[in-house]
Amino acid sequence: MESADDSISQRIGDLVRPVLSALDLELVAVDQRGMGRRTLLRIFIDKPGGVTLGDCEAASRNLEKVLDVEDVFPGAYTLEVSSPGLDRPLKTEADYARAAGKRVRLKLAEPREGQWVLSGNISSVNDGRIVLETGTGAPFEVAFDQIRQGRLEVEWR
Repeated sequence: MESADDSISQRIGDLVRPVLSALDLELVAVDQRGMGRRTLLRIFIDKPGGVTLGDCEAASRNLEKVLDVEDVFPGAYTLEVSSPGLDRPLKTEADYARAAGKRVRLKLAEPREGQWVLSGNISSVNDGRIVLETGTGAPFEVAFDQIRQGRLEVEWR
């Protein structure tokens, strides 16, 4: 069953994707908190090579216009536009494909070889599965429906 927050987030996503696409940006996530005057709407954006402050400003200016015209929230709301961060969550197959070769941390729905959490580099993404090189022997192949949560891991050098 879809909650009211889910349907609002879906509607907002549908409204903002074309605007962001015109700016060569992609929608990563929509996060809406609170109600009425205390409504906070966070839009997370990304692009190859990363997001700049200028990207966030341009997106914010353009998104405000669309959201106000469509009157998504009656009354006032606060809009924040930002990047998903270095340790961004991975949600879609496209997110995992873009992360190929990078280090990730996966929390699993069921343990694999006694492990609930796997860390390693994504070597490939195919047909709803990822192959993870953990450095401890044979690679792990994990189906997307077995991943409870995935995130990029920050590698400090």
